[in-house]
Amino acid sequence: MTRRFALLALLILSTAAVFADDFGVDVSTQPLGSPFFRHLAFDFGLDIHDVVKLERHGFGRGETVTIVLIAKATGASFKDYAKRRLKDQVPLKDLASEAKLDYPTLLKNVRAVKEGIEAKGDQNLPPPVFEPSPTPEPRRAKRGKNQPSPSPTPSPTSSIKPLAAPSPVAPAP
Repeated sequence: MTRRFALLALLILSTAAVFADDFGVDVSTQPLGSPFFRHLAFDFGLDIHDVVKLERHGFGRGETVTIVLIAKATGASFKDYAKRRLKDQVPLKDLASEAKLDYPTLLKNVRAVKEGIEAKGDQNLPPPVFEPSPTPEPRRAKRGKNQPSPSPTPSPTSSIKPLAAPSPVAPAP
């Protein structure tokens, strides 16, 4: 009896796991970004989604503010500087020198901006931005990779020939 119960429980749990995987998206009810990054995005007119990506990739507060200030000084996109910093591992000092900025002065400005945002804390947060709600897709039959669905009628170029009508059978003598 216990064996049957264990087998039934395993079957139910695996079925539930399969259906849960179909939706596969965890929906968060929390606003995007920590209060620091929300203030930073709002104060500098940046898209919170892009700033949160930096936070998720491990960029620190000072590093993010430095990249934002360099981008504002040059008029370039801060995403370009972030990509170079992440992929090519270009030091911040090199990014600043390319932008013709004095690095020690830049660091003083970074500290001032960072301290100003940290002083705000959780007070007067900008309006929250949430991740879009996922819409579940209808279940589809699983096929192999890149296999088209079969056509009910053969195409003119198909190598499949329709079956010929069976020949009449003569009665046995």
